[in-house]
Amino acid sequence: MRLFLFLLLTSFISCTNTEKKVAIDESQEKIAILKAIETETRNFYLKDHAAWSKSYVQSSKIHWVCVEPDVTLRANGWNDLSQFVATWMKENPEPMNYEKAEFKISDTAISISDNMAFVSMKGSNIQPDGKVRFTVGSRTLIKENGEWKFISMTSYPADTPDGSTGNIYVYPIKKD
Repeated sequence: MRLFLFLLLTSFISCTNTEKKVAIDESQEKIAILKAIETETRNFYLKDHAAWSKSYVQSSKIHWVCVEPDVTLRANGWNDLSQFVATWMKENPEPMNYEKAEFKISDTAISISDNMAFVSMKGSNIQPDGKVRFTVGSRTLIKENGEWKFISMTSYPADTPDGSTGNIYVYPIKKD
């Protein structure tokens, strides 16, 4: 009987420790994911293509969409995305002062399953003209060789143009 109680107690302690370890690991993974998002954004605005590229899974599975007030940017596949961003960085070589821009993310929801994570979030930053830009976005990351890397990114303005709601964004089409 004592052996049974000892095994039962040992099993219970082992399960409790496993649950704590999983919670700690998930918390550490979420911190690593948020750091990966911050690093990708920082390197993009510093116009460091080589460093920015390290944030991405370099495969044809990449999906990247960025809606800006005057243009929608979309790339499918690493080769097209990398070439597009490299060209943009060459045409716009002046780095943005990352600290002065005060990039912030909030309202994050992070779901992790095995080596994949999905993040929904809101963001804000100060534009060069001094105006604050608010965005809504998502990131899908895959853990590759122990590092979280992007496979998908979406970003769009947080405003609500005509026809939009808080949950549905309808991109306004300007008519001449």
